Amino acid sequence: MIQDIYKLLISSGYKPLPSHKSNSIRLGIHRSFDDGDNKYIEIYKEKECYALLLFGDGFMNGYFPTSIDVFDFDDLELLEKKLNQ
Repeated sequence: MIQDIYKLLISSGYKPLPSHKSNSIRLGIHRSFDDGDNKYIEIYKEKECYALLLFGDGFMNGYFPTSIDVFDFDDLELLEKKLNQ
């Protein structure tokens, strides 16, 4: 499933950011991506899914990021719609 998430993000114009060991350990960030245009995504591994936090213009609801949990391929479709808004 994580490879499908990566493929979707990359095909939507996002680039993976270098991993920071301290962030991975301290915050539990699995991987981070950005589009070079004020949008940033953090991926967290949860027990039964992957949680994505979407930051930046077009994603933010006030101060808080948009959160999408990806359990299966239906959730990937929801993520794709959100990325293409």
